[in-house]
Amino acid sequence: MTKNKKLIDFSIGDIDKIQELFYVQYDVDYWINKVNHIKFTHDNAEFLIGILKIDNLEKYKRMLRTELHFTYFQMIETLFELIFAITEHEKELWLALTFSNNGKTKYFSKTYEKIQKFSKNELTSPNLSSTEKMVKNGKKINVPLLILVLYSNYWVSSDEDKIEKNFKNIMRYLKIFAKDFSDRGEYNAYKHSLRLFNSYFSFGLIGKNSEKISLGESNDSINYLEQQKIDGDINQVQLTRKPFDFNIDFERCNIIYFLIKNIIVSRKHEFSNNYKFDVSELTDFSEEYVEIRYYGMGKIGNTM
Repeated sequence: MTKNKKLIDFSIGDIDKIQELFYVQYDVDYWINKVNHIKFTHDNAEFLIGILKIDNLEKYKRMLRTELHFTYFQMIETLFELIFAITEHEKELWLALTFSNNGKTKYFSKTYEKIQKFSKNELTSPNLSSTEKMVKNGKKINVPLLILVLYSNYWVSSDEDKIEKNFKNIMRYLKIFAKDFSDRGEYNAYKHSLRLFNSYFSFGLIGKNSEKISLGESNDSINYLEQQKIDGDINQVQLTRKPFDFNIDFERCNIIYFLIKNIIVSRKHEFSNNYKFDVSELTDFSEEYVEIRYYGMGKIGNTM
């Protein structure tokens, strides 16, 4: 976007009213209700066979696991959209979210590009690791920008050790989310005409004595076609298979829900003094726990 490009100048009567309406009416439990609904239905699907006239129980459950997987991608996008919008337009959040894809407005944000840069430790604006000085309970502390985004000034702890541990764990999870989202070929295939299918996945080698050596397997993998460039010139069609784990997706969706909820409800008090809320932190997780919550199997591609 060039510096001289004239941006749309919106005529807004009451920006404060727009903010209040968004925060008060925003359903912070939308995502967790959807996630829990999918998980409960999947785990109890056998009781629905007669009610929903399910012909193939495993096929039905596979559909639910697929839907949760892509709900995970939707939640990642929602979380990062909120984070980036608040760092630049906190007092105009609903407008910033609404027009983030409109290059003719001041709210334009290259969210996908920012997520990819963040996954590679290349994101400088916003710098979520940068700190701001503030006084909490009479004590001067340094607070990372990410913590201020997630908890607002009102909810920030005065315990710097607790802030640091929470910050590190959240950053590790955000990096995992960002890496997953940046390699989103299957998400594009889901959004645009459902051009994919889900199938069992296994990967291994054949040993010296012709024995099969398993290197990984999953009940689910997304199969989709994508373009593969060879030597930068020749374009070939590749069948890509990406395994995923239903339970890990469920866990990650829960963590993202807590982060989204923190962002919204930690600011609700500005509009509703009676709103009660306990912040969700990730201080109970060890660094090792956070690091191992990864699929580890990557993806397999075959030229067609």
